[in-house]
Amino acid sequence: MGRDHRAKKKSFLELIRGFPGILNEYLVPIGVAIFSGVAVAWLVSNFVEPVREVLVERQLVNVLLFLLVVNTLLYLDRLARQLGVAGLRGIVRVSPDQGSDTPAMVAAVEALAPGTARFVEFSGYTVLDLITEVLRRGWDVELLVKHPESVGHIQRNTVLMVLQRLELLTTVDIPGSKDRLHVKCYRANASLRGRKLGDKLVNLGWYTPTFLRDQEGNPLEVLGHANPLITARVDAPEGRCFGRMFDRVFQELWEDPSTVDWQEVLKKLGSKRRKAKQ
Repeated sequence: MGRDHRAKKKSFLELIRGFPGILNEYLVPIGVAIFSGVAVAWLVSNFVEPVREVLVERQLVNVLLFLLVVNTLLYLDRLARQLGVAGLRGIVRVSPDQGSDTPAMVAAVEALAPGTARFVEFSGYTVLDLITEVLRRGWDVELLVKHPESVGHIQRNTVLMVLQRLELLTTVDIPGSKDRLHVKCYRANASLRGRKLGDKLVNLGWYTPTFLRDQEGNPLEVLGHANPLITARVDAPEGRCFGRMFDRVFQELWEDPSTVDWQEVLKKLGSKRRKAKQ
C-alpha cells in the first residue's frame, strides 16, 4: 500500500510539473475553445433569458473573456520567445555545443515559414532530430554528408546508419516527405559544419582534428558536435558574411564531381552493411 501510494504521489507530482509544458503546447486549441465558448454564449444569451441572466449576473462572460485575454498573452509571449531564440532580432547567438544549440534551432524552425533548409554535416548523426523536425514542418531539405568510403570504420558505419534512418524517416515516419529530402555524399575534406534556414538564419560550426578513440581503439577522426556554434540573421550585418561563406562552401561541395547522390551510396554500401550485421 505504501509503495502504491508513493507511486501515485510521484505520478501526480510529475503531472503537475508537466502542466506548463502541456498548456504551452495546446495554447492555440485552448484559445479557440474559449473564444468559441464566448461567441456561443453571447449568441444564445440574445435568445434565452435564463442564459443571459447566468452570464450577466454571475459574470460568467467576464470570466471567459479574462481567460481568453490570458491565453492570448501567453501565446504572444511564446511567439516572442520563439522569435528571439530564432535570432530574428539580428543578434548573433553563440552556443557551446550542438546539444545546447539544437532546441534553439528547433524553435527557429517552428517560428519561420517553411522554405529550403540546407545542411553541411560529417555524418549528420547529431542533427537527426533537427532534420526530422524540419521535414515534419514541411521544409525542403538539402543535406550534405561525408561519403562513407572517404572516412574511417566508425564514421563509415555512422554515415550509413544515418542514410538508412533518413530513408526510413521519409517513407514510414513522415510519409510523403521523400520528395522534399535531397541528400548527397561528398569526398572533400570536412571543415565547415552548419545549416541555413531559407534566407533567414545561418548556423555555423567547425570540424577539428582529434586524437580521441572509441572503446575499441578506433580513431574518431574529427570533432564537430562538441565545438561552439554561431547563429545569426542572414540579412543582418552580423550574419551576412557567414551566410555568404556557407553558400559558397555548400555550392562547391554540392556540385563537386566526386559528390554523389545518397541512393547510389545506399545501393552500393547499404546492402553490404545489412549483410554484415546478419
